[in-house]
Amino acid sequence: MLRHSSTIHQPNLFGTDLLMQLDPSDPFLKLASAIPWQEFEESLSIHYTEATGAPSKPIRLRLGY
Repeated sequence: MLRHSSTIHQPNLFGTDLLMQLDPSDPFLKLASAIPWQEFEESLSIHYTEATGAPSKPIRLRLGY
C-alpha cells in the first residue's frame, strides 16, 4: 500500500524551523514545491498492495525531496 505524503507542515519544537533556514531562491526548493507529488502517488498506487510487506514510504521521501 502506498502511504500518502503529509501536506501539513510541522514546525520544529526544539529549534529554528527548517524552512526558515533554507534559501527560498534555491532552485531545488522551488522544484520540490512545483512537482505534483499527489499525482505521482495516485498513478503509482496501483503497484502497491496492503497484503504484502510493510507500508511503503512516500514518493517524495524516496526521491529525497
